Amino acid sequence: MRKKYGYIVVFLLAMLASQSLVAASSVDSSSAIGPDDAAAVTSTQTEQSASKDKDSTSSNDKTNDKAKDNADNQGFWNFLKGTAPENAVFLGMFTWHFNPESRKDDRASNNLVGGLYNSIFFGTLLNSFSDRAFVVGVQRDLYTHSFTPNSKFSAGYRIGIITGYDQRMADIARYLPALPFPELYIDYAYHNIGVELSYVGVVATAKFFIRF
Repeated sequence: MRKKYGYIVVFLLAMLASQSLVAASSVDSSSAIGPDDAAAVTSTQTEQSASKDKDSTSSNDKTNDKAKDNADNQGFWNFLKGTAPENAVFLGMFTWHFNPESRKDDRASNNLVGGLYNSIFFGTLLNSFSDRAFVVGVQRDLYTHSFTPNSKFSAGYRIGIITGYDQRMADIARYLPALPFPELYIDYAYHNIGVELSYVGVVATAKFFIRF
């Protein structure tokens, strides 16, 4: 019996010894690895924070670039939109052809009668070939400046369509009932009477107008 109890005591002591060794090993392992793990964790957190900051900065830069592009585009379209010119009546037009042959053979006085109302221009004239032409489109001022309360300078554009031309003007005219009509102009008005100089492709023109 005593021998049996002796075996039990030895077994219990062995169990306690093994538990003590495991605990000591765990403590030693924790104390040996802990600093490196802490440094690794700190490094990882720093890298993650830096990565998040970089992503945030990149995202902010993209947002700012997009906002700048949108502002630039909006600024361009606002410039192109311009402002509404004053209503007017056009009476008379003279044309200067850049081609010397055209100056010799084509019409220089075009007998324009037209109008401008709410940014829509329209009119009729005798074109360079003395054929009746009709024109209609949109007119906008891109720049205006008042020198005095009674005098004003403007610059802008017209874009529309014009009829009355055939293949003598361009080969494509034989297939189209109307041609595109882009025009750039500057004008000066004193009180309500003024003169306009404009450019259309191969000619420069001078027109006279009365504003109302």
